[in-house]
Amino acid sequence: MGELAVPQGVKEGYLDFILAALYLIPIGLCIHWRIQHRPSKSNFWGITFVVLMLVGCLTRIPSWCAQPFLEQLSITKTANFYWNMIPSIIFSSNYVVILFMWMETFHTEVGGQKISLIPVYLYMSVVLYVAVFALLTADLILLPPRQKPTDFTCISPSTPIQKALNGADAFIYFVTSLLFLAYGGGFYFHFSEWGGGKGPLLNKMKTAILPRVKILTVLFTSCFIARGILCIISTFSQPSMNCEQWVVFAYYASLEVFPIILMLLVLHPTSQQNENQPPSNSIQGGQSNYETISKA
Repeated sequence: MGELAVPQGVKEGYLDFILAALYLIPIGLCIHWRIQHRPSKSNFWGITFVVLMLVGCLTRIPSWCAQPFLEQLSITKTANFYWNMIPSIIFSSNYVVILFMWMETFHTEVGGQKISLIPVYLYMSVVLYVAVFALLTADLILLPPRQKPTDFTCISPSTPIQKALNGADAFIYFVTSLLFLAYGGGFYFHFSEWGGGKGPLLNKMKTAILPRVKILTVLFTSCFIARGILCIISTFSQPSMNCEQWVVFAYYASLEVFPIILMLLVLHPTSQQNENQPPSNSIQGGQSNYETISKA
């Protein structure tokens, strides 16, 4: 949510513009993906994934572009903190889409009965956004953003509510990383030779699905653990530690932009996948249960 600080400074604003430009890559990949493979209207996970990805990137880009001009735009410290937090919430919701998709597919295949976790996801999302909105409103009421842009040099959690949001963000990252590790490992074991799989379906899983699950499990688990640790550090560390622009650039480039791009490349459906789907019960708009693992 709040995460690391967002620095300002016109002289070094080129790093902010570079970060903003990097988010154009996921946007291009999503557009290219959906032009080639239009999702069914009943594919809730696929449509939600793409919409959240586009909204998150389109919210993050103007945030970074505005950082060198906060003083000229009269954007206060509190307002800038919230502006930086909103895309993080959206991206977190998008990662959870992948997690719930895995959970739904895993329990359907293992239990032999189709289940839908869409209502659970929607309920959790509503609770999350309402809770965040309530805390932000309380923060504004209790501590009005009276600071002028010249009163600070960077954005970091400064009020008790903002620090609580950062702590909650770290907790969510840790829990999500454990769930990705559990279900990613469960997929790899259940649908591999170790799990007793046989026949052409096993070959399909081994060559097309399991490698992607393995990459995404390592990616999500490691990134979320790193982000959770850094969220805690940024909450309790001195502001000067979080204001180094190269630190912030490295954080968002390595733990947000790069994982998003890699995730999109790994999840990108190939023509071979579409032509050779394994025989299985249908889930979400005609997609195979197994294809759902790797296709949002």
